[in-house]
Amino acid sequence: MCDNNRRDVDGGWAWVALVASVANLCLYACFVVSVGLFQVEFFETFSGSKGFIALIGALALSGQTMLGPVAGILSNLLSPRVTIMIGSILLSLGCVAGSFSEDLIALLVAFGLLTGIGAGLSYTPSVTIVSTYFHEYRVVANGISLAAPGIGVLIGPYLLRWLIGAHGWRYAMSIFGCILAQTCVLACLFFPHDPSVTPSCCHKRRPPPPPPETKLLQPPEDRSLSRLKNAHSPGVKEMVGSRTAMHVSEFGSMLLSNSVVWTVEEVTSSTLRQRVKQLLSRRFMWVMCLNQFLLYAGFSINTVLFPSYAQSVGVPINDLPPIYLVYGITMTVCRIAGGFIFSRVPNHLLKLFFCFQVAVAFVLFLLPIYGTSGDSLFVYKFLVGLTYGPTFLLVTPILIHHVGLDDLSVAFGVIMLCCGLGYVIAPPIGGMMYDVFGSYRVTYYIAGSTIGVAALSLLLLLLVKDLNPPEDADVKKEILLSANQKDSDNASSDTQNETVKEKPCMNGGGNSQVHVIYDVEDLREYITCHNRHS
Repeated sequence: MCDNNRRDVDGGWAWVALVASVANLCLYACFVVSVGLFQVEFFETFSGSKGFIALIGALALSGQTMLGPVAGILSNLLSPRVTIMIGSILLSLGCVAGSFSEDLIALLVAFGLLTGIGAGLSYTPSVTIVSTYFHEYRVVANGISLAAPGIGVLIGPYLLRWLIGAHGWRYAMSIFGCILAQTCVLACLFFPHDPSVTPSCCHKRRPPPPPPETKLLQPPEDRSLSRLKNAHSPGVKEMVGSRTAMHVSEFGSMLLSNSVVWTVEEVTSSTLRQRVKQLLSRRFMWVMCLNQFLLYAGFSINTVLFPSYAQSVGVPINDLPPIYLVYGITMTVCRIAGGFIFSRVPNHLLKLFFCFQVAVAFVLFLLPIYGTSGDSLFVYKFLVGLTYGPTFLLVTPILIHHVGLDDLSVAFGVIMLCCGLGYVIAPPIGGMMYDVFGSYRVTYYIAGSTIGVAALSLLLLLLVKDLNPPEDADVKKEILLSANQKDSDNASSDTQNETVKEKPCMNGGGNSQVHVIYDVEDLREYITCHNRHS
């Protein structure tokens, strides 16, 4: 098998890209924390319902996830680096423009929409870029990069409270926008990197000599399987079946004599629309979308409204940074440790995903009952970091397992879209519940219950095996018949559709069985067997 021993995979510049991703995600976490802290200032500066003011923060955070599909498409069309640069510029401009807003509508457009669009374009590629640079250490690298939000939660509240206390929220927002502009500089470190390029051991080494009496034809311009029968050698009658993987390495399609077919679908044969359509045809994706929508709908209430909740139970706003400090440390440690632990249990990721979501649901549901003082809020934030911290870490490896690395950006973008919808809907509802009941007790009951339903949706993936598509390694080879076979057309059609295990290599001449070769290893195996029996 070919390995991934390339300079930019699992070593070399991959670690530089990981550091840049960590720094970017750290700054995005500071932005997430800033929404709740600035919202407290909005309540004091502007007159309006808490539901509408909560909508501003909801739009700012929902854009970070809702524009995931757009970010995934732009990453494929342009590059992750260019996409992050565009998003970081919009994010910075939104904060600066929001500092000049004189009413809630202007604040909604600048700090809500513009920053949300900027965060949405830059966040998704900053997360997925790490997986393209790592193979053997992918889960560990994802754990390190996704631990960066914990670092942002550590420093963000202290920085923002100091800026607001020293200069007021308007100057603080403008300065913070300039700090966020540094994500554009960090994006320069993500050099163009194509994970679909064939490893060097597959395209630089001289191919093995072909077997006797084997003719190697040049691939036609259209190398799709549907046109393959128009380019075959006279000895091959028809080819049946294709590889089910959406994207594989670009080897082209070649016919060897009348007994061997080596066919691999070209990377560019599937358009972006076909990729999205095929992703959405999988029931796994629908269940994951539902799960992430409900999970983030519940947790967004805590993200946006927690500072206001703390004030409502008598905790001063200046006491919040130490509480966030506990949350940040716990989440960072859990995600780094989770990266090492989860890499050792790859077959149980869905079960862990379910358990952590159930735990988060209980923690949020019980907050109004026990979280009524500063000390209890310290314990609450510790439990949230302990349970929610590893949850998001599991999303990327689960997606890679079910949809593959080639479609990770698009699949992750679709998932982020559903998360963004949850962010838009839930916080305004939570704010309206405060307007109706005069407290956040009902709001947090709704948040915990919503996450509990999200956890229950994962039972569909755990209990129904049909929702889990087979991996690429399970792609089956189908029987092909050569022109020398004397069976009737009906019998030939029945045999062509039969799926069998790999047949022994043919012993030189008279075997009429056609062998399907999907990659270099299959070709080498066939040549070795052919030479052994010759």
